[in-house]
Parts: sequence; structure tokens; C-alpha cells
Amino acid sequence: MDRVEAFLRRQENTPKLYIYYVLANRLDDELEHTIERIRNEDTNKRTQAVYNAAYGIYRNDLVAVRTAVQNMRRSDYRTYYETYLLMEEGKSDQAREHLKSINKVWMRSSLLAAIELKAGQRETAIQQLQEAMHAVRGVHRYMIFKESERY
Repeated sequence: MDRVEAFLRRQENTPKLYIYYVLANRLDDELEHTIERIRNEDTNKRTQAVYNAAYGIYRNDLVAVRTAVQNMRRSDYRTYYETYLLMEEGKSDQAREHLKSINKVWMRSSLLAAIELKAGQRETAIQQLQEAMHAVRGVHRYMIFKESERY
């Protein structure tokens, strides 16, 4: 994890990478600056949508997440954020059903961990996060690792 963290920390001039470091470490001031740089550098709404959704989740702004999802292409990322919205709206059964359409194991497991944590099943949530960490490498593994530290 140290190598990935060091790599991400050096990416200040590459906001699409640096945002992972900022989100994982919850650096509020840096996040505002980084998201603005992404919005200014890339005007494609579909590309911005994934970053805007992550930013909306960080701020607990479900309206921003919902708006961002509408601008996304059909992909595992869109399904991930749609499932997240269902979970936050208290529709955990629908969210669990929606999980089946996500191909990436780490996405499924990390969402399932969030659903379990919301249901009060902390031990199961930790197991799901560990499964997600074993299914992915690199930046996403770093993000899951930093999230697991908060559990």
C-alpha cells in the first residue's frame, strides 16, 4: 500500500489520479481544488460523471450522485452508483438484487460491505471488504484499504 500511496501523492499535477489519494485520505480542501481541476480540464459530461458521483458520495449529496448517474454510460460504474443510491434510500433488498448485474467482484463486495454495515452486520461487512481487497489491485485496492481502516 505504501508504494501506491507514494505514487498517488506525487500525482498532484494529474487530478484524475490525485483525486483517489484525496478521497481516500479525506482531504477536504484538496478535494475541492482537485474536482474543480477535473471539471476544467475535461468538459465531457460522461467522463466527469464518475468523478462527480464519487464527490457526491463523499459529501453525502444523493441529488448530485443521482444527477451524475444520469450522465454515465451503461457500465459497472453506473450500476455501482445506482446500487449505492438504492442502499442509501433504504432499499437494501433491491440493492442486493441490483448487485448481481455488476461484473467486477471488488465492486460487488465493497457495496455488499456497505449494505451489511448499514444493516448492523459489522463482521460480515469486514469480510466483504477483505474479499474486495483480494479481488483488486492498485488504486482501487488502496481506496478499499483506506475505507476498511474506518470500519
